[in-house]
Amino acid sequence: MKTEKLNLDYRENNYFNTEDYYVFEDWRLFVSKVHKHNGSWFTNEGLNFKCTSIRCVNFSELYCKRVRLKNTEIEGTVWKCLPYLDLGIGWNNGKKPFLPNFWNDINTMEFI
Repeated sequence: MKTEKLNLDYRENNYFNTEDYYVFEDWRLFVSKVHKHNGSWFTNEGLNFKCTSIRCVNFSELYCKRVRLKNTEIEGTVWKCLPYLDLGIGWNNGKKPFLPNFWNDINTMEFI
């Protein structure tokens, strides 16, 4: 099955709000809410990046997306996020014995 690239892009200030979660990419992916300071948006997690200076996507665009655990055939569906690096994944065929109950590092996922 083919993997899909995330729609990560540089965004303008009007893209952000305090209610949503966002997935950002610096040297790896991370999940964060954002806050406004002096007219600019900054990440709450990580190094408090200025949001318009790094590529990102609103988590709502990833909700219900199919994922695969990298280098395996194990697939699931994204249903929640928990900063800093975690996604809530509903795994096919129930819980796998070697996986966390539902949470998994976003950097170990491939979107399909």
